Amino acid sequence: MDPATARQEAIAFSTGPGQAITYQIGKLQIIKLLAEARLQHGEKFNVRAFHDFVWKNGNVPIALQKWEYLGLNDEVPNLPRANQTSASARSSKELNRQTSSADAP
Repeated sequence: MDPATARQEAIAFSTGPGQAITYQIGKLQIIKLLAEARLQHGEKFNVRAFHDFVWKNGNVPIALQKWEYLGLNDEVPNLPRANQTSASARSSKELNRQTSSADAP
């Protein structure tokens, strides 16, 4: 890689340090979905139809795309629910409430 490109890459990745790993995880998930689709559809597999499906549903979690495209919902129970709060967020809120109550006159 030439020095100018390397510098731009370093700047880009230092301003958004999670972007590279997020990209890589998504890439691996799509490759896994592609392999599963090829196995399930066999000779009937159409890479153009797969590409169009993933492109059209790009903002949908891969687990939901897998469920719709392949009928496999094994990863769906692992998805966070919209109305769920994580245990750490709940405990953090509770700690803040307790601290605020203890500081009150």
